Amino acid sequence: MKTNRCCIRTFAAMMALGLAVGGCNKHSAPRSEKIPPASAPVAPTAQKTDSVIRDLDWAEATLDKIGKDLDEIARDNKISDTTPLTSALQSARAKSDAFRKAAAADVPDAGDLAGAVDFTKNVASVPGPLLDRIDDLDGKKEAYQNLTNDNPSLGDTDIGKRFDGAFQSLAGDLLRLTACQIAQKESDAGEAEGEWNLQSLRCDQILDEGKDEAAYLATKEDLKKSMREAGKTISLTPLDTAREQVRAAKRQQQEAALTKQKLANQSNQLNLQSQLMDEKSGELDAAADRAGDAFDQARQKIQQAIDQEGR
Repeated sequence: MKTNRCCIRTFAAMMALGLAVGGCNKHSAPRSEKIPPASAPVAPTAQKTDSVIRDLDWAEATLDKIGKDLDEIARDNKISDTTPLTSALQSARAKSDAFRKAAAADVPDAGDLAGAVDFTKNVASVPGPLLDRIDDLDGKKEAYQNLTNDNPSLGDTDIGKRFDGAFQSLAGDLLRLTACQIAQKESDAGEAEGEWNLQSLRCDQILDEGKDEAAYLATKEDLKKSMREAGKTISLTPLDTAREQVRAAKRQQQEAALTKQKLANQSNQLNLQSQLMDEKSGELDAAADRAGDAFDQARQKIQQAIDQEGR
């Protein structure tokens, strides 16, 4: 499952460069722009507006690439419910259009420009981790294909069915995680990342289980071949019994690893919730300070009015 995504890292890198230099014309704008001559200085506000518009161009291009790449993953893995991702992309494009109109105003609002910068920074942060996870998906799929190609005997086991189910869930987790990141839903993104980590571990476990099972089946066939060559008939029941004990021990190891990952997910989610609460507390403290200042100002004005009337 190799997707056609050779340019998305370039988009992300270009966006990051543009954001880092504050739009100092270090990268070409995808759309034509009127650039003032060197002899005509541009006001700082105009420079910032041009920078914001360029970054919005790159953000929109990046969103398009993300959408195409994940659409391909959804098709490859028969994921029918892509509504969250579609909604997140549509909402992001609508935000970009709104920010573009606000930036193009005769006197752009500073708050709108700041919001646009925050928006483009968020979009720029998505492609890097996304491409790493897509590479991980590709690696797991390739490992499974190599395993089954080299060991046709696995076709008689349930390894393929279980891997396909786990892999499809992993691909679905990637779509959900990306949708949360684009929508800037930090808490939901943290939860989705935990699910991705858990399902990724499960896929790896099934691959390891498949390798172990393939080795067992190969050993069993070698023993049968040796018996045929020797003209002997020896029961393989002890081997099968011992193998079942190995399977049981492996399952316990897998369950322990999954439980550990679940606990790590819970810990990460609690840490994230604590960080969000700290940020919220800071905002509430600032709001309380502003309200207190407004109260003091109102009291002072009233007292001044009283003092003036008494004279």
